[in-house]
Amino acid sequence: MGWDPWEPYHFEDVDGKLRGLEIELVEAIANGAGCTVRYERGQWNQLLAKLDRGEIDLLTAATPTEERKAYALFSQPYRSESFRLFVRSGEAERFSGQDLASLIAGGMRVGTTLGYVYTPEISALRDADATAGAFVDHPEAELAFLALIENRVDGVLEDPYVAAAILRRRGWQELVVQHPLDLGENQVSYMFSKASVKPEVVARFDQSLSSLKNAGRLDEIIRRYRL
Repeated sequence: MGWDPWEPYHFEDVDGKLRGLEIELVEAIANGAGCTVRYERGQWNQLLAKLDRGEIDLLTAATPTEERKAYALFSQPYRSESFRLFVRSGEAERFSGQDLASLIAGGMRVGTTLGYVYTPEISALRDADATAGAFVDHPEAELAFLALIENRVDGVLEDPYVAAAILRRRGWQELVVQHPLDLGENQVSYMFSKASVKPEVVARFDQSLSSLKNAGRLDEIIRRYRL
């Protein structure tokens, strides 16, 4: 399984042990499917390319798209994922009361992470010729927040739990605030490489996932990380 630093979903603790919501989930599901998991760290966009080539087998929290279906198999959805807009504290009033399209029309530069699939509202703006230039990709979420602190972008789109972990770890809580915009959410799935994983393995994984869902174990793990 490929992973990138994305606390609280997957991260190394002070002892170098890999922890997080996605780590607990995937190990519980893999155990029920009769699989063992080994981990490889990388940046998200690089991990997508490795999965395409069959150099890694699995990625978590992936949104199925037609492009990805060409080289990947997907599990059933297992949790929801949202993105929120974060701005510098001193500019919260400047950007209040506007939707994302209006903010971009007013000149906002938006920090994003390379290779992420965002919610439909965000994706429509990223894909449109008139507004695509407003989005500035970064290899990792933390680098997008650094660009915000250094005034190289005006906002960052990120999962609110990931954002809270980054801001706490870097001591930036007073410098960055969350904009009240509701940008919707996606259902995410596990993504398997067609080049290295047999469909019957994916079916076993999916069956284990269903069993954990029905037993309430999946929701129990997710709630614990989101309290």
